[in-house]
Amino acid sequence: MEPRKKIEINELILELIDGTITDEQFDRLEDWLGSESGAVEYYADFMSNYAEIRHGVAPDANAMPSAVDQLADNEIWPTMLALAESEMMAPSIDIPEEACYEVGREPIRIAERIRVSRKISKFSVFTAIISAAAVLMVVAMVKLNPVLPSVGYLSDSINAEWVVKGDAPISGDVLKQSEEMLLVKGIAQITLEQGAIVTIESPAKFKLEGINSLFLDSGNLTAKVSRYATGFTVHTPSCSVVDLGTEFGVSVEGNGSSRVHMFTGKANILAGAVGSEIESETIVAEQARSVKAGTSVIQTIPWEDGRYVREIDSETGFVWHGQNFNLADVVGGGNGFGTGTIGHVLNLDAGRITPRRYDGLLNKPTSGKCVAIPASPFVDCLFVPDGGIGVNLISLGGTQFENCPDTNGCSFGDISNGGIIQHEFNRSNPLVLDGVTYGTQQQPAIYIHGNQGVTFDLEAIRQALPGIEIVKFSTLYGISQNVAEDPTFGGGTPVSSLWVLVDGKVRSSKEQAKYSDTATEVSIDLTGQDRYLSLVVTDFDGNHGFSWGVFAMPKLELRRR
Repeated sequence: MEPRKKIEINELILELIDGTITDEQFDRLEDWLGSESGAVEYYADFMSNYAEIRHGVAPDANAMPSAVDQLADNEIWPTMLALAESEMMAPSIDIPEEACYEVGREPIRIAERIRVSRKISKFSVFTAIISAAAVLMVVAMVKLNPVLPSVGYLSDSINAEWVVKGDAPISGDVLKQSEEMLLVKGIAQITLEQGAIVTIESPAKFKLEGINSLFLDSGNLTAKVSRYATGFTVHTPSCSVVDLGTEFGVSVEGNGSSRVHMFTGKANILAGAVGSEIESETIVAEQARSVKAGTSVIQTIPWEDGRYVREIDSETGFVWHGQNFNLADVVGGGNGFGTGTIGHVLNLDAGRITPRRYDGLLNKPTSGKCVAIPASPFVDCLFVPDGGIGVNLISLGGTQFENCPDTNGCSFGDISNGGIIQHEFNRSNPLVLDGVTYGTQQQPAIYIHGNQGVTFDLEAIRQALPGIEIVKFSTLYGISQNVAEDPTFGGGTPVSSLWVLVDGKVRSSKEQAKYSDTATEVSIDLTGQDRYLSLVVTDFDGNHGFSWGVFAMPKLELRRR
């Protein structure tokens, strides 16, 4: 409260106590009590302090009268009323004239002080009792049911079910300090007033301690802490985690033991009970520690990717556990997080996702048009690269492959989500780079036989990931090393070129690659302005045979905004 405002309010309350408050002043006081946050608590504290100072009695919340007639029997009231009546009915006192002389001047006379006698009515006495009762009732309510300060609000939730005092919170509701909360189902996101965003996964029991701290009794949470909330602290039964500008996850088991995983930045772990020896350690990104209940020992544990829910969006039902976005999964008809099918393909002829099938040598259209895949919102189009046709579109938005090499305009098979290379004579070949087999759930890969390309729509992916930004694309790519094992292989050394494009510009390439070459690892930074990511395999000297292009572990690295 501003000092000037506080002075005015104090004067109004004193006028009320003295019984000299005007209707206008009373209305102003009433408006303040009804509109200002914390006004009732301030008023109650003022009255409580006044009663203690004036009468030497501190109000006892546990002994508060429950009705006005009980108040009238309290020994304080007869004394207070007798004093008030004596004061108000006292006769006036005449002050004798006195003169003060000064040389050469007329005497200065002191004015007579006159007290106007007033008669106190029964109605006034009853009003005084009612007013005093109201004051004490306000004090009692504050003492018995303290108004807790707000510390944040429920910013989002998905299928959340609560066990709490009063009504269960819904998105947008203000949350109070020291409220013990039990989330028995779903996921909730809380934004604290200092700026920390906490995502809690059921089942979890926790208590909001302040605008920048909470106590996690059991369950999992993640915290994203802005620089304004540096110092945000999560207390658990076995340790405290103090933010130093970071994003981290904390889990508490039923026995009170805790685990801490750092995503970005750093934080300080304090282990040990109050009064005992405390161990402290600062940990940084991709480190994990545990603290066993009842000890002060901080132990190193393996990093567990995807253990915590880090972002939610109730409008879309989006739940993100921190994992990267798998482009091979998208090729298999998935959402980028494991819902695609190994072996499913993007079929250029049909413009759809189908189970793997062998097409043989196909003469694909080389008109420069892209073929859309309506079944996948993240695939912009498929195309046959050929710089010799002049216009070589690689996106539905009109993007062209700058400096695309000339090709024979033919391609073989389909673009697939890993699996195996289906060939003549029902022969199957795995995808191999540097002696490692790819194309599995654990080791995903995209297989592209020249001459073909696929363009992913990065903006469509961003729209599906609210609160998340795409920061990097990475992959390991080359020609599958088991080409020579195929029975149709006629010898020689097939040569192909592999390309990674962003908005039509080459960001990485492996030109004239051979199956005997070591694979190339690439990591490409992406910005919010980058729209199209294209993976392409082209022939060399017009021969696209055995262009078994493999893009292993093709992922978009994600980060919370």
